Amino acid sequence: MSDAPLGRPGFSTVRSPCTSVCRIDARSGWCEGCMRTIDEIARWGTMGDTQRLDVWAQLNERRKQFVASGSSRGDTIAVSGVRSRPRADTPRSDASRSDEPPPDA
Repeated sequence: MSDAPLGRPGFSTVRSPCTSVCRIDARSGWCEGCMRTIDEIARWGTMGDTQRLDVWAQLNERRKQFVASGSSRGDTIAVSGVRSRPRADTPRSDASRSDEPPPDA
């Protein structure tokens, strides 16, 4: 996430802080990539520049709180329709492998 929220020169819109890491932390309610809430992500396209800059102004403090709280180790919710890379520190269970049948009940 860059500290410079303005879009390309000559454009009046403020660029999105999206980093394509779209997982909502269940404890904080913030996206692990951009630190926005689901509501902020959903409304971004209809926000004016002032509202977007207001969101940007909160992101660095949210990141500090997020890291300090250890929230990045908590449960996450993938945002539907957005692909993200799996976290390297998240072990995969054998039950999630598609080449094995489910265990008998």
